[in-house]
Amino acid sequence: LQFLYFIEASLLETSEMYSAIEPYLPAMPEIPRDAESCKAHLKSGLTWSAGWMKEHPYLTAWAGFMVLKAIKKRISNRFPGKAVLELNIDKLEITETPKEELLKVLYGNKTSLMSILSLLESAQSDKRIKAIVVRAGTDAGVRGLEQLQELRKALANYHEKSGNPVVFYTNTFGEATLGLLDYWIATACTHIVIPPCGSLNITSLQTTAIFCKQMVEKLGLSPILLQRREHKTMANMWTQEKMTDAHKEQSTELLTHIASEVRKDITTFIEGRTRNSTATVDEILEGGPYQSDKVVDLGLVTHVMYVDELYDTLIPSLVSEDREKLSFREMKLYGPHATKYYQSGRKRPTIAYLPLEGPIMQGRSKKVYENGGAVIGSDSVCATIREITKNDNVKGLFIRIDSRGGSYIASDLIHNELLRFKKKTNKPIVVSMGNVAASGGYYIAMAGDKVFANDNTISGSIGVVYGKLVVKELLSKIGITTDKISLGNNSAFFSTVEMPNDECMQKLEGQTDFIYEDFKKHVSEDTGLTPEEVEEVAQGKVYFGQASLDKKLVTNLGGLHEALDGMAELMKVTSRHDLHLSLYPEPFSYKTLLKKSPKNREESDSNPPISVASSLLSFIPGGDYLQRITTSVTQSSDQALYSTAVPEF
Repeated sequence: LQFLYFIEASLLETSEMYSAIEPYLPAMPEIPRDAESCKAHLKSGLTWSAGWMKEHPYLTAWAGFMVLKAIKKRISNRFPGKAVLELNIDKLEITETPKEELLKVLYGNKTSLMSILSLLESAQSDKRIKAIVVRAGTDAGVRGLEQLQELRKALANYHEKSGNPVVFYTNTFGEATLGLLDYWIATACTHIVIPPCGSLNITSLQTTAIFCKQMVEKLGLSPILLQRREHKTMANMWTQEKMTDAHKEQSTELLTHIASEVRKDITTFIEGRTRNSTATVDEILEGGPYQSDKVVDLGLVTHVMYVDELYDTLIPSLVSEDREKLSFREMKLYGPHATKYYQSGRKRPTIAYLPLEGPIMQGRSKKVYENGGAVIGSDSVCATIREITKNDNVKGLFIRIDSRGGSYIASDLIHNELLRFKKKTNKPIVVSMGNVAASGGYYIAMAGDKVFANDNTISGSIGVVYGKLVVKELLSKIGITTDKISLGNNSAFFSTVEMPNDECMQKLEGQTDFIYEDFKKHVSEDTGLTPEEVEEVAQGKVYFGQASLDKKLVTNLGGLHEALDGMAELMKVTSRHDLHLSLYPEPFSYKTLLKKSPKNREESDSNPPISVASSLLSFIPGGDYLQRITTSVTQSSDQALYSTAVPEF
């Protein structure tokens, strides 16, 4: 680098530049210090290069071709000056874990929420972006209420900050199915477009619970399920024939909240757009579903036209540009040209970003592209937290969690590791809850110094379901008999072919009570609530964001960006953009394949290469068989997944 500076100084013959670099020269005494010598060296190098090219004309031609090809690619990849971004949410699965570059093929149509929010935020101030088109289809993909709320807010913020239009297009809002949630997203946009053949399938909401008690009785199955308390309704499916009062109360509260949120946003969109002066908003919403011939007059949709008219006529008129001058680009192609947030910098504190999604189990974690989907494994997560604890460059821990719960033991181990992190480092933990952080998910989240829940985040569910399924009568019905040799009264405690005796049932009740009381004790210690207050908010009850804040189960209300702002406040920096987020565990790359095996269980690898290799096996003939072998070898502790007596949050 110093040599290049020298050449530049000699060619420009600027004494100021020479003076600027002179202090660095003693480190490289072999480089000439005067401009004349630099010129001589440069001339000698050029003469040698010219001679070499004459001797090797074919190699020179090939090299020239490659250089021109690279220049052409560079020019063609330049982002256009008048662009319309397209965000395709058809079949989109929004995850919490950013993609790993070497494994994008394994993800399918999966995109992290962090990526979407960052791109939309970057587009706010990008003068090259003239509009955003959101495309939807009949497949809603995998998206939760909290993620939809974040997406709505980001789209609305883009329009508010940039003043540019946001257009939502879909062929139909549901085809013989409910299209309410996609329409909810659409109401965050400035324009909603459907073709003449499309429909708007919005209706009032209902929820239906399925109960299998009579079925399991006919089959000869005997569920032994204990729950703490009555609002922990997971067991009701197998033990009840209809909703209990507690089940009905809780389901009504949740459904009423969702309906209220959706109705409020749809009402905001309709008001001022409806041309029907006699119909109230409530009457419009209750009158669905609708065909395309009525939706414009009712203010539910702004335009009815086919997609070619959308691109050829509507969008050019909205941005006041000729169609030929506009370039349409998918959102993912904008990524390399967008503002890069949360990058490293001299004055930016490094924050460990740990996304957790999926059920909580003992053993190793699985990622979204692996067989069976994402799993939060206590071994992997605890190893990752220990790795973060040892890194002095990390100034704080940011956790994004989306989990309905799982193993009590796995949840407690992760919770303890987080408390150990705070004790050993005296560094803050900020937790952002995703769609759900309930039961075991809440158990982990409550270790944060600041815990953020969005309006539509489901949290709480402080309770336990514990038990097993006895199949003895079923085996008898199909002609299978069993025999046993017992060496004690409690030998059938975990048996699935024998009903537990009274002593075993007392033990089961005792274990369930112990887990429930231990859960509540940690809630009291982490939140500052008294044991009586914890019991009042526990009992298996779940809450949306505002109710969680009112009950003091979380400390703040907000989404991903608000939680990052909370971390920025603790780090005493101006904004979240002044943070450097470092993803943990380390994203898969060629380096992870070369990592050494851990020396002991305490140093257990948080991102084992074998799990990635196991995923790749599914792409070769016979790979599924090999995948099962590698999974059974490397994740032997995951056998708890299949146990019939694992306590579940």
